[in-house]
Amino acid sequence: MYIVSMTSPFSPLFYIMERQKRHLLFHALLLLVQVGAIVMGSLTENLMTTIALYSTGTTLCVTGFLVMIIFMSGNGWATLLVPILQSLAWSLLLSTPLIIAQTLNLPPLPWLLLLLLTGVLMGGRYLYLYRTSFFPSSTPVK
Repeated sequence: MYIVSMTSPFSPLFYIMERQKRHLLFHALLLLVQVGAIVMGSLTENLMTTIALYSTGTTLCVTGFLVMIIFMSGNGWATLLVPILQSLAWSLLLSTPLIIAQTLNLPPLPWLLLLLLTGVLMGGRYLYLYRTSFFPSSTPVK
């Protein structure tokens, strides 16, 4: 879902750069991969295998699509990797209380308190992102 939400705003780029054929080829490949995953999964008669094949195939295709868009637009690897690594770092940092609770196998009450702390930390981060996106003049200057 994360990768799809990253690529969605870039889809019009194919029309702007008049590369509709590449866009069509990508979607044809994506359709083939998804149908192939469903067929292969149904042959195994295992729902989890089907979901895993479908998810993996779609993720690989959409990741390739994102890489193609980044390079078509004249950008490099840093444009792609820096936001992804920043998101990963924030996710790990904000989820640390839950990771600790799960690792230590804590009883329900401390576990719920750490879950609440994680929710508060994430809420604070989203509030900061909201304020910097919609009210840039109200944020401190770096």
